[in-house]
Amino acid sequence: MGRSGGYAELLSAAQQREDEARAAFQQYDEDRSGTIDFEEMRHVLADLGMLDGLPPGQVGTFLEEEFQKADLNGDGVLSFAEFTGYYNSLERLKEVHNADGGVMNNLQDAFLAFCNFGAQGTKIQDMDGPKWAKFCRDTGLQNKKNFTSVQVDLVFSKAKPKGERRINFECFKAALGMVAEMKGMGFEMLSQLVAAKAPASSGTKAEAVKFHDDKSMYTGAHASTVGRDNSRTTKDAQAEFAKRPTPKDVPGLQECYDAFCSFGGGKAGPKGYEMDNAKFAKLARECELLDKKCTSTSIDIIFSKAKPKGERKIMYKSFLVALDLVAAEKGMTFDEMAQVILSKGGPASSGTKADSVKFHDDKSMYTGAYGANVGQAAKVRERGPAANERAPPPPVPGLEEVFEAFATFGGGQAGSLDNAKFAKLCNDCGLINKQFTATNADIIFSKAKPKGERRITFRSFLIALDLVAEHKNTAYETVAGQVVSAGGPASSGTKAEAVRFHDDKSLYTGAYGANVGREADVRVRTAWREGKAPPPDKSGLKDLFTAFCSFGGHDPTFMDNPIWNKFCTETGLYDRKFNSNAGDVVFTKAKPQGERKMVYEDFRLGLLAVSEEKGTSYDAIAAQVLASGGPASSGTQADAVRFHDDKSLYTGAYGANVGREADVRVRTAWREGKTPQDVPGMKGLFGAFCSFGGGNPEAMDSAHFLKVCKECDLIDKKFPLQAVDAVFAKAKEQSSRTLAYGDFLLALEAISEEKGTSYSAITSQVLNSDGPASSGTVADAVKFHDDKSLYTGMHKGK
Repeated sequence: MGRSGGYAELLSAAQQREDEARAAFQQYDEDRSGTIDFEEMRHVLADLGMLDGLPPGQVGTFLEEEFQKADLNGDGVLSFAEFTGYYNSLERLKEVHNADGGVMNNLQDAFLAFCNFGAQGTKIQDMDGPKWAKFCRDTGLQNKKNFTSVQVDLVFSKAKPKGERRINFECFKAALGMVAEMKGMGFEMLSQLVAAKAPASSGTKAEAVKFHDDKSMYTGAHASTVGRDNSRTTKDAQAEFAKRPTPKDVPGLQECYDAFCSFGGGKAGPKGYEMDNAKFAKLARECELLDKKCTSTSIDIIFSKAKPKGERKIMYKSFLVALDLVAAEKGMTFDEMAQVILSKGGPASSGTKADSVKFHDDKSMYTGAYGANVGQAAKVRERGPAANERAPPPPVPGLEEVFEAFATFGGGQAGSLDNAKFAKLCNDCGLINKQFTATNADIIFSKAKPKGERRITFRSFLIALDLVAEHKNTAYETVAGQVVSAGGPASSGTKAEAVRFHDDKSLYTGAYGANVGREADVRVRTAWREGKAPPPDKSGLKDLFTAFCSFGGHDPTFMDNPIWNKFCTETGLYDRKFNSNAGDVVFTKAKPQGERKMVYEDFRLGLLAVSEEKGTSYDAIAAQVLASGGPASSGTQADAVRFHDDKSLYTGAYGANVGREADVRVRTAWREGKTPQDVPGMKGLFGAFCSFGGGNPEAMDSAHFLKVCKECDLIDKKFPLQAVDAVFAKAKEQSSRTLAYGDFLLALEAISEEKGTSYSAITSQVLNSDGPASSGTVADAVKFHDDKSLYTGMHKGK
């Protein structure tokens, strides 16, 4: 059946059920009121045979319970929709009751299978909510279209008896009947579909564990529990393995075996090399024997079988049998397996190579018992005396001076070098390279110095240079000449930055000035002013001086050091020749001694001193500063605040301060004589915005006016958000806080003036909005609140 055909059948079945319900409704609506009352309901149940067999005392109670089930809104009568729902539920119960017995048996088996899923011991005869949800999932009933997880919970709540948490098979059938109705299919067909399904397990599968999963390895009491003969011990298995014939040896295979056994320092015993489990696993891994057929677990088991009882290693003969087992595991012959191992040649090293350590690697430095172990017992201290006893080579001119320079470098002791100074000499003179390393320099220093000493004299130094030449395989004169050509030690210290009060000794005063020969004049810099008249004045120069002096509210007749620095910076006087340090010196020269500021005449002297520092004329400096125009402000500009910046909004005493004594509300004058034209539909829109959120429909406050401007898209660059309040203040009555309808029209006219457009264009734009928009949050559905059929107790009748 195609999709369209199946859908047509479902529609036809639904229409048939509705027609049957409508006919029944019209039949039992005896008074033609359009509803079914309590007495008419009695006739319905009596005709359906639901009152048959009930004791007379229980009929009334049964009628009340059934009527309450059908009367969903609790108004005392059943509408057509309520009657249809109840009538269909009765038909569904009738269908469940009349279902085929074989189908019901299969359905009951499926019901019990899900009830007892995961349970042990006593069989369970009823189903809880989680098992019902699992049943709906595993049988494919639950989906996202016509039977969701929420509906699964609702059906279970309706099917279970009041006050209970589980359902029996009869309630289970009622629940399936509700599901069948939701899905638009017959109860019997749905039962056949779900009866064939069984509960599915979604547990996690544990990883394989060889000593647990391979039951052939079980021993003792554990072996007896899996049906293995407990009398078969490991000894029997090893005896059986010993009977296995040893394969024929292959040339070269024992050498490969020995190589793996000796890898990492293994040693041969009296009977030859022995291989442990780790070496056997290394051989299998590096010879690429491991695959899906022969895993690392298989290698461990084969090794356990091959080794003698109580031992941890195997001899070569057992190794051959173990290889034969590996070959059988992989489906190969023994000869093929041997050739694979021989092709690798031996073990591969993947270890980390340690860095060289001179006192460990150079065995010539070993002493005492350690020296005896490497054959140095007779000469454990031979290198010191032997080197010290050799005759020093002749000195080269200038060599002793270089030696003394390195010895005294950094405040060292004259006439001798310690190890650090000798290393520095080798490094600074370019002796250190790949052939002659710093380690070699340390060794030569140890050989050259006298026994028990820590320093070398010039004589020992000559011997050390001779040893360096031998090590570098060159002439002594070449090495000595290289040292002499270096001239002395190199300094790699950090150079301190310039500090003018330390480096410029002309600024020293008192006892410090006396130390640099300034006893006669501790303020010698002031001598520059003596005999110097201020240079000629320039037009506009005094105004520029006054402008800089008064900047920031200071005295316009005096210039202090910070203002002088600002002047030099903003007029472009500072450059490489004349920096800020020189600017401070010029200020000190130009001002009178004992003062902290300079007047206009001192200022002109300062410009003269600047011209001398920069090597140019006074006229050029004066022309440069006059071109600047005055001081520049680099302060932060505050954000606009309309109640502060718009002085038209000032009131009371503040309004009087800006010349508004006559009219402190002068903005209201804009209203006088203005009567904007009404527009059809505008008053209704005005009322809609005013009453939005429970407001007064005849008056609009500033918040609702702002909502109009936003939702009608009136706010833009020409009419920003800040202008909304100003327009509202202009349009409303002086003593009022809201806009009447006429004031609202005035406000729209004010907006048209602000935006530079016509009044009719603004009104058309407002009318196009169709009223206020709601941006409230819609609450999520809550089944126990929204589905009133689930209400119980006192809430049920509401």
